[in-house]
Amino acid sequence: MALPENRQQEIMRLVGEGSGDPEVDDKHALDEHEKRRLRELHRERADFLRTCASPEELDFFAAHWARDGREKPIHALVENPHTDAGTLLRVYWYSDPEYFCSEYGSAADADDATERDIMTTLERIERRMTGAEYKTASVPFDPKGHITMPGRGSEFARPIPEVMYRPITA
Repeated sequence: MALPENRQQEIMRLVGEGSGDPEVDDKHALDEHEKRRLRELHRERADFLRTCASPEELDFFAAHWARDGREKPIHALVENPHTDAGTLLRVYWYSDPEYFCSEYGSAADADDATERDIMTTLERIERRMTGAEYKTASVPFDPKGHITMPGRGSEFARPIPEVMYRPITA
């Protein structure tokens, strides 16, 4: 089901501003007015990601959030019980799991904070997918086009669970 235009615009407003990290935005805000505006945006975004019960809206958010190391909202999205399996799978494969699983056995192994956050995202998605901790599997996603190291899993510091390779079809 396509989201109404006004709802898409509202979600795009939540996606389009701020770093996803209130502390970073506070530090870089030009003045007090901008700080207050960004703090309110962070509260709205956090509320949306925590309370949204629409898999379609959560998928729309995930599709438009520019990651660039901005993982805090993605962590909240992954923990929302209404996030569809297809959305989880897309976020997983857009996070370059082959690189991270080839380099790190766990998030704790990553020295870089951004890489540790991304690895945390991958671990949380794996937990949900391997435990079938999702309410719907109606957002299609096929990881086949994102697999760049086929047959090299034995070289990884940790294996990618088999379920992560299975497409979600509508």
